[in-house]
Amino acid sequence: MKETPLGKLERNNHLNHLVRVIPIITFAFAVQCMLIYHFTTGKFLAEFATIVGVGFIALIALLVFYDSNHHIILYKKHMQIYFALMGVNEDINYNDIENITTVDEESSFSTITLQLKDGRKYNLHFIDYPSHVITYILSLKSDEQTDRIKPSDLAA
Repeated sequence: MKETPLGKLERNNHLNHLVRVIPIITFAFAVQCMLIYHFTTGKFLAEFATIVGVGFIALIALLVFYDSNHHIILYKKHMQIYFALMGVNEDINYNDIENITTVDEESSFSTITLQLKDGRKYNLHFIDYPSHVITYILSLKSDEQTDRIKPSDLAA
């Protein structure tokens, strides 16, 4: 029988942020190109602007691709990290997690770092509401440890 997922960590706030800042970045790029055109003399200005523009488009496309295809699915006793492009498909038991941290707990999205007991580290980038996610994972970890207690352990 296949286990039912409890939920999936989302990156919608990061995508919304990209949508808000792309016009500003595009405007800044256009101003830079205009300034370079007016204040320099060089024969490769158009090529330079094209290369930088293509790089900018590639960066945005790769961020959207990452947000859409890197999945973190939460189950009762473990989480699954899946990213087909990089060949990643790993299950992490909550009991194997030693520490969970985030860069900015108050933001709408941030990176969450999982430190495992065996020394491995996983960085989960652009996760929505990181402090809530950490609290939820810790509650699942606590539930798993409670499930491992045997009635004979309580009698002692």
